[in-house]
Amino acid sequence: MSAVAAAVEQPSDPDIQKSAEEREREVVIVDLAGADGKTIEATTSFTMTWKDLETGRVNTGTFTAKRPGLGNLGQIAVLKAKLNGGEKVDDDTDFLHGMLASLQVILVDYPDWWKPNDFFDARPLREVWDHVRRWVDNFRKKRVG
Repeated sequence: MSAVAAAVEQPSDPDIQKSAEEREREVVIVDLAGADGKTIEATTSFTMTWKDLETGRVNTGTFTAKRPGLGNLGQIAVLKAKLNGGEKVDDDTDFLHGMLASLQVILVDYPDWWKPNDFFDARPLREVWDHVRRWVDNFRKKRVG
């Protein structure tokens, strides 16, 4: 398994991974959207608290994401291609570069400490990406059947 795969993969064996409660304390995301749950806005804000296990430092901050338009989707594709260096890379690296490119375009406001290229732990990147992706997926039409 590549180093990138180890960084982005979520272990599924409960004996190997930390308990859900332990992981919850390391990265916590709180959505700041309206409580009605019916209206989907073109932007969303949320806070994240992340305890860096290497340094013990607790990072907290507010993020704002915008719904990507067609031009933004093109920007994401170009950034991902640049991160891949125009080469065919393994699936894990391609996925990592897709997360980095997407968040670089979609996040319009983030805390000063948010520098995922400098992280040694992929959990905060993955948690923010998952949260933003779920929100963006709300704009997709539901398929019947």
